[in-house]
Amino acid sequence: MFGFQHEDMNFDELVESGIPTLFIDLDVRENRAGFISSDNEEAVQRVMQYLVGLQHRRISFISGNKESYANRFRLEGYRAGLAEAGLPYRGDYVAEGDYTREAGYRGMKELLALSDPPTAVVCCSDMSAIGAMEAITEAGLSVPGDISVVGFDDIELASYVRPALTTVRQDRITIGRKSIEMLDELINDAELAPPETIVPTELIVRDSCGPAKSKQ
Repeated sequence: MFGFQHEDMNFDELVESGIPTLFIDLDVRENRAGFISSDNEEAVQRVMQYLVGLQHRRISFISGNKESYANRFRLEGYRAGLAEAGLPYRGDYVAEGDYTREAGYRGMKELLALSDPPTAVVCCSDMSAIGAMEAITEAGLSVPGDISVVGFDDIELASYVRPALTTVRQDRITIGRKSIEMLDELINDAELAPPETIVPTELIVRDSCGPAKSKQ
């Protein structure tokens, strides 16, 4: 398995070589290369449904790396969730990040500086969500009393931070197992079409989300 990004120097050569290749979180289905990923778009759309159910209407988004596959589909899920709830998409509610704690902190600071800051934020990773919570606390606000926070990944730290982080759990065991199985099938069947598999996720509800304040 390989984890190249599109801008990598040898990416095209690898795909064109015909070497059986299985990418994770990179939507390539060409020649002898396929991919596997979590249901990024559907996962974030479910998060949006959950937050809307808690009466949040000002929901923001802290992105991952702008050009990454996962970020693209998680942003689509965010936009789909807004549309489903009849809420407008606001560019100023989308803060650029890179999945890191530092980017989450910076992004949340930008969102808090708005004249009408969000009451909930969806982050593209748990680490950026933890950074966002730090910025919220530093501003003298509480999670989830003032702002609800949701992450993505369900890393081990997510259940230990306070408040414990509501997040999307990726099924890493299934992704790893199916990656090996799919690659083995590609190696042993020269006629096999490039595979594509999307693995379901699970919303893990913990303590970092709560009902929106009545005035929105």
